[in-house]
Amino acid sequence: MKKMHLFLLVVSLCSCTPRNRQETTAQNPMQDTLTYYKLIVVRKSPIQTPSDLYDPLKSLIDDFNSLDPNAFVLYGYSPAYDTYVVQNKDSSNLNRFLESSEFTYPFGKLPSDPTHGLNFFSNEQPQFRVHLHISFFTGTPPPHVPALAATLQVDTKLILKQMHQEKMIDTLFSILIQKLKPEFGYIELPDMEYSGDRPDSLHVGWITYIAKREREILPEFQQPTVSIVYEEGRKIYAQPSLISNDSAELKNRIALIERQLKE
Repeated sequence: MKKMHLFLLVVSLCSCTPRNRQETTAQNPMQDTLTYYKLIVVRKSPIQTPSDLYDPLKSLIDDFNSLDPNAFVLYGYSPAYDTYVVQNKDSSNLNRFLESSEFTYPFGKLPSDPTHGLNFFSNEQPQFRVHLHISFFTGTPPPHVPALAATLQVDTKLILKQMHQEKMIDTLFSILIQKLKPEFGYIELPDMEYSGDRPDSLHVGWITYIAKREREILPEFQQPTVSIVYEEGRKIYAQPSLISNDSAELKNRIALIERQLKE
């Protein structure tokens, strides 16, 4: 996994109303001092311009806010590290973030490096409890490189404050799938090895999604693994419930699913 260059999202200061700078301290949204659920989706379908993502991202953030209007209010940084709300019921800066989402690579860009990116996060201090990172190509990406990859990191303690834990994680995953139309996606639990932000091939997690256009026919999985078919794809639950909290058994089931998918 290549280390991503640090970048700042440029926002038009004359058209946004920043929060008081003293209310927040500039931090790296990717610092992993909390324990996170990581929901990852990968899309191969090309994206022609950043504005193509406006409608799906607006709908995605609206759906997040409907789950909890406080926990899922997302912000982004200006060059001065003031925080700007991405969107809420009163205003939206999403277009400005998209317009300024192009990466700059001071040491040269590799063919596999994405052209654009977005970093949105909750404004809880001292750490970010929700972080949405999206990187994407405009136009046709190089072979075997995803057009878009999105990672939603959510603090496990924040999830526990909400609706039933498993239902909440699954609901967030469904929103990512419905809005971003990925070819595949998966959920990594806190004790799983992180596969990175831009996986170029299918990984298996607690829940795994595979679109029909990615793979039409899937094997029959052994119980207690459950597979649910939807119009555009299928969700595979390595185990229906996390209540047992047997991480070794879950990892064994994930390894078995991976072997079956490779056969």
